[in-house]
Amino acid sequence: MTYDNEDTMTSGARKSVSALFDDRAEAQRAVERLRTSGISEDHIRMVEGPAGGATAQRSPE
Repeated sequence: MTYDNEDTMTSGARKSVSALFDDRAEAQRAVERLRTSGISEDHIRMVEGPAGGATAQRSPE
């Protein structure tokens, strides 16, 4: 999940916060907390990894 915010009132700089979660439910709860704190849905992105949470591993050579 990533939250992006452009600070146009002071410096015009872009600010981002990224987080990793163990499962989708945990990430969804974080998204809901961001929404209820007033952050626009347009500024929140959630990107899921592979199904089942598996990651590719390279075999030792």
